[in-house]
Amino acid sequence: MAVAAAQPDYPQATFVAMSPGWVRTDMGGEGASLSVQDSVASMRKTIAGLTREQQGAFLDYNGQRLPW
Repeated sequence: MAVAAAQPDYPQATFVAMSPGWVRTDMGGEGASLSVQDSVASMRKTIAGLTREQQGAFLDYNGQRLPW
């Protein structure tokens, strides 16, 4: 909802929601498949490559579209 609500106030911005994946943190646990560094690096790459066509999408850390 935050993605949809913010868009009218910032028409030049591209808003998406992102999942960081299953990350090895205190919450994710030792068995998680991603390190913090790998998750963040992938999210940064995804953010850098966003297009207007992805406006409002829910994306995985690696840029794959996820169902709402």
